[in-house]
Amino acid sequence: MPQDESADLLAELKRHCIQPQFVYLHRWRVHDLIMWDGCSPQHKATFDYALPLRRRMHRTTVNWSASAVV
Repeated sequence: MPQDESADLLAELKRHCIQPQFVYLHRWRVHDLIMWDGCSPQHKATFDYALPLRRRMHRTTVNWSASAVV
């Protein structure tokens, strides 16, 4: 695909995926835990908190292979 066509397509896809009906904005509270399937969503951290508050993130991976079953 020529670069100008691919740029147009990417711009269209970006406009589509940021529509309000596809966006989830979490209002954080103490002890909240959020989990999502990292294969499909797009994630953008928003810095909607004041220092010295911090976000703590841990990445986990679920192993679905049969050899992992105990």
